[in-house]
Amino acid sequence: MDQTHPVESFLNEWSIFRRNLSTYPAEHPILEKSGDRMGRHLEALQARTGTLEMGILKEKLLVNGESWGEGNPKILRFAEELRTAGIAGLVLKTGLSWQEMAEFCRLLQFSPDEMETRGGLRTLFDQCNLPHIRLTEIDYSGLKVTEEKKVDPSRQPPQELWDDFILGLIQATVGPGGAGTSTAIQAPVALAQFLNKKLGHDQDTLLTTNPGLNQSFGQLVKRAGASVAEDPARKQLLSFIRHLHPEIRRQFLEGSLKVLDKDAGPLESIMSELPSSALKELLQAENELSPGKEPPLLKILHRLLDIRPVRLEPQNFQADSAAVEALHTMFREDSSELFAEEPYRKQLDQMMQLDQVPNLSEKETSALTEALEMEQIESKLCAVILEVAQALPPDEQADLLSCNLMDISTYFLELGDFPALTQLFDRLAADAKNSDHNLTDVITQALQTFHTDAFIQEVLGSLSLWGKPKYGEIQAIIRRIGAPAIDPLLDALATEESMSLRRYYMECLGRMGSITRPYLVARIQDERWYFIRNLVVLLRQLNDASVLPSLEGLRDHSHLRVRQEVIRLFLQFNDNRAIKFLQAEMDSTDLEDQLAAIRLAEQSKSPVILRKLLSMLSTSDLSNEGMRLQTAIVRALGEMGSPEALPELKKILSSHSLFHPMAQLRLKAEVARNLGRFPAEKVRGLLEKLSASRSSQLAEAARESLLQLKRRPT
Repeated sequence: MDQTHPVESFLNEWSIFRRNLSTYPAEHPILEKSGDRMGRHLEALQARTGTLEMGILKEKLLVNGESWGEGNPKILRFAEELRTAGIAGLVLKTGLSWQEMAEFCRLLQFSPDEMETRGGLRTLFDQCNLPHIRLTEIDYSGLKVTEEKKVDPSRQPPQELWDDFILGLIQATVGPGGAGTSTAIQAPVALAQFLNKKLGHDQDTLLTTNPGLNQSFGQLVKRAGASVAEDPARKQLLSFIRHLHPEIRRQFLEGSLKVLDKDAGPLESIMSELPSSALKELLQAENELSPGKEPPLLKILHRLLDIRPVRLEPQNFQADSAAVEALHTMFREDSSELFAEEPYRKQLDQMMQLDQVPNLSEKETSALTEALEMEQIESKLCAVILEVAQALPPDEQADLLSCNLMDISTYFLELGDFPALTQLFDRLAADAKNSDHNLTDVITQALQTFHTDAFIQEVLGSLSLWGKPKYGEIQAIIRRIGAPAIDPLLDALATEESMSLRRYYMECLGRMGSITRPYLVARIQDERWYFIRNLVVLLRQLNDASVLPSLEGLRDHSHLRVRQEVIRLFLQFNDNRAIKFLQAEMDSTDLEDQLAAIRLAEQSKSPVILRKLLSMLSTSDLSNEGMRLQTAIVRALGEMGSPEALPELKKILSSHSLFHPMAQLRLKAEVARNLGRFPAEKVRGLLEKLSASRSSQLAEAARESLLQLKRRPT
């Protein structure tokens, strides 16, 4: 059994994904597999909090508050890479796709100097459009130097105490990387709102996992509580406490008592200025948490509200002797004969004899349980209503039957019994087509319940409620609803943050087939590039050339991903416009645009594109960017496998570089590795010669291609 911790598994998968990203072209299937694997580990970590938070320190990572990296070179290298890029904190939100993660990883490939010349980390990050990633840059202005070995909190001015408290609070919630953001929430109200929103349902974990916060908060209370009412520090603290969530407020006040020890005066002074409603909330919470006790905070509340704990004292009373006897009789266990008639009492006694109860077989028990289940009763009731509807005259209680059918469909939906819901739909649909049915109009009206927007939204909301085990059953009812479900599905696809749910919506829409075409085309001018990309993918799955005119305008879309999908669609139909689109992308001055176009060129058999690739390959640029470009071209030519490319590839194998010998060798090895995709009779001799090369890198690549030729079917 794999005992690897989920955090370590995710970081390892991220490391593998980054390596694959630098090794394989963007459209290679291994990237999607690796990205999906990484995404599953990330979703598991996000399941509790909805995010994954990282703080980047010098020799380790803090992931959701835990320290990682000691003894793991991969994690340490990754942390160093993030620090070198100037990143102090990183938050990965729910819905992060592997494509978005790939964009972020490519951003990390820039050196600090390159980042600076391109406008800096923040500018580059904003240009990437990564809505599910939030980063905090290293704030060097926040670093301070002191000659003191240790700072005594009691000697610090109130403002410094307040600043230290904010810093500790943000580090406890965001991680060390969030320290640079503390200046943005110096205001007490903003800090309280930040804390309320950040903790959400995890309010009970803050102070238990970060006891140092009690210390800094207690010091604040000690200083502010002893000051005058007009003191700014006191006003700051009071404003912060007033705007906290009641439970978080209770934890802070209770924790500060441990720091103040027996001197509760400063805290009582601060609490005396809280609204009475807040004090009553505290009183109720303390009474519920400590029934029958009177902890220190409760004593303060009693004094401030001028109440005393209620104690019940025993009281003497005179009881009526007849009433006492009646009570004794009622509470005797063996007095059933006084309250039941003789025949009924005998029947009860018989039922209590366990040896008289017949033993049922497992089959009989299962049948009995099934018969008593509520959904079975509702299913039978549904069948009865439909049979009654068939037998009744047309106008007799039609509205009542229609309401009953609609109520039952809603009941099945709330219960999560989607098979029963599908069965009901099928029966109604069949009866609605029957022109001889007495209540065809009523049944048609009941069937329309399934087509209402409210019902469809409830069905889609059930995905989160019931989870993946119900996905197949829910998809069955969605496909039966058909066209009315398309717009709600598209709305959900456009706004959903969960990657798995977006895939599910795409699958549902894809399986609906050609009826989705007008709905997809109608939304093609949406402002969200990622939504448009998904629409084009769905249109490509339809394999319908009639959509091409509607998409031609997207050729000039500002986002590369959209343009890529449009080119793929036109290539799918061997449309001449695809060649023009590809050429325009290859002539771009942006390297990423060129690389994306070259990868798409693999799908084209056009001699025009082949000549364009060979022309680009003839350049002798062996810089980092030039190598990325030439490597991509060699791989594209290998995919195309045209013998016309061999002369240009042989030139590379025979060339030499005085200034970039290692880069030249890597390019030669790439050529040798791709020769195995060309006709065997054209390249076998050349590969055999290369396999004997003195360069182990080149020889190994040639031997890989020879093995590829042997495995190729004759």
